Parts: sequence; C-alpha cells; structure tokens
Amino acid sequence: TPEIGGKKSCIEYLFPKKWRDHKLKGKKLNVNNKGFDPAKDLSKEAFARSVVQPNADKIDFSGFDPLLDRISKAIKHYSPPS
Repeated sequence: TPEIGGKKSCIEYLFPKKWRDHKLKGKKLNVNNKGFDPAKDLSKEAFARSVVQPNADKIDFSGFDPLLDRISKAIKHYSPPS
C-alpha cells in the first residue's frame, strides 16, 4: 500500500478514520500485530466482515484511489511475453 505521510501503511488505513474507529460491541479495529487484545480489539477479518461489508454503501472508498492508480499503472506498463 502507498506510504502515508512518509510512513508504511496497511490497507485498512485507506478507509476513512470514522470507519477505522467504528466500534462494534465495544471493540474497534487494531491493525497492530503486537498488543492485540481480543477482548477490546477487532481483527482485520472482523473489521472487513462486520464493519465494511454491511456498511459498504455508506463508506467513502476514495482513499483507495492511490493504490488503484498504482495497480492501473502497473497493468499498463506490463508487456506480456511475445
């Protein structure tokens, strides 16, 4: 994923902060592998299934544009073997 503010990112950072901070049963997304507490943190999978999927029609996905632009450029740049 593209760097954000010069720092490494993960795909979940492309969602608006409102959705990354969305609480489900008192839990919110934790993208860190270290310090994950299942009692208070949502995993990436739970975030995708329980927050993103049911709210897809309400989420602004424009944060994914830089990643999709890179993928598009890679596809255009690719030359299949002859």
